[in-house]
Amino acid sequence: MQGIINLVKPLNLTSFQAVKRVRKILQIRKVGHTGTLDPLATGVLPICVGRATKVSRFLVDTSKEYIAELRLGIKTDTLDAAGEIVAEEEVSELNTELIKEACAEFVGEIEQVPPMYSAVKQDGKRLYRLAQQGKTVEREPRQVKIYNLKVLAVDLPVIRFAVECSKGTYIRVLAADIAKKLGSCGHLSFLIRDRVGPFKINEAIILAELEKAASTDSLAETLLPIDSALVHYPKIKIKSEPQLYKLVSNGASFDFEGVANQENKLDLGQKIRVYSAEDEFLGIYEFVLEQKSKKRIFKPVRLFC
Repeated sequence: MQGIINLVKPLNLTSFQAVKRVRKILQIRKVGHTGTLDPLATGVLPICVGRATKVSRFLVDTSKEYIAELRLGIKTDTLDAAGEIVAEEEVSELNTELIKEACAEFVGEIEQVPPMYSAVKQDGKRLYRLAQQGKTVEREPRQVKIYNLKVLAVDLPVIRFAVECSKGTYIRVLAADIAKKLGSCGHLSFLIRDRVGPFKINEAIILAELEKAASTDSLAETLLPIDSALVHYPKIKIKSEPQLYKLVSNGASFDFEGVANQENKLDLGQKIRVYSAEDEFLGIYEFVLEQKSKKRIFKPVRLFC
């Protein structure tokens, strides 16, 4: 059994607990997720099964979309609704235009300081473990990218917004920073992950549907192909030559002479999806310049065949 399940993680369930439930339903040990989603958040959590677990590191790099609610005037220690209230401030009169202008300032490359209640390690210790002990330590800011941030509704003290962002973005921190920009404090009161890479919530399934599929021997219908997680990489097919197929499927590098067709213009340093002439997915290769020969070649990164 191998493939990817586009799962909706329920509220009040950790990502690890969701994986545990899927393991039990599928009765298979090799199961993993592709990026943690907080217990108080719901939404898309792609689950990799069997050989598809090799795909997770490639999917983590893709952009994500969220629908979030910021509650102004109340700050919590966790920056979300699960935490203890640590500050309360008046919320000044704000109109939608002012809020949109403030949010627009966060679009692009920004720096975020990881929250104390996070799984980030510092000096070998998880930050949330230190936070639970009442400790606060200095954290290095990290650079993330906000591709799009749109205000959906304003019903003060609540602001609902949609955000598309890079990996490593803390929506809790973004919400708190927006509140600060608006002259107040705030916390994230609601979060749903709408999309992870190519996986969208309107195409996802819930745990109950997965359990039903298991009971009716139709689990295969819930599993998406491994390469469905990699469509953000260009695709090439190799020529229909048995010797070439054997070499490539065993992880040998090859050059343009082995390429039958390509869908897009390729740039050096790009990762590429490589397929056989019969459209069998073979693996992820990187398009590089070989130092000795100065030839442009395809070098293996991860095989899936």
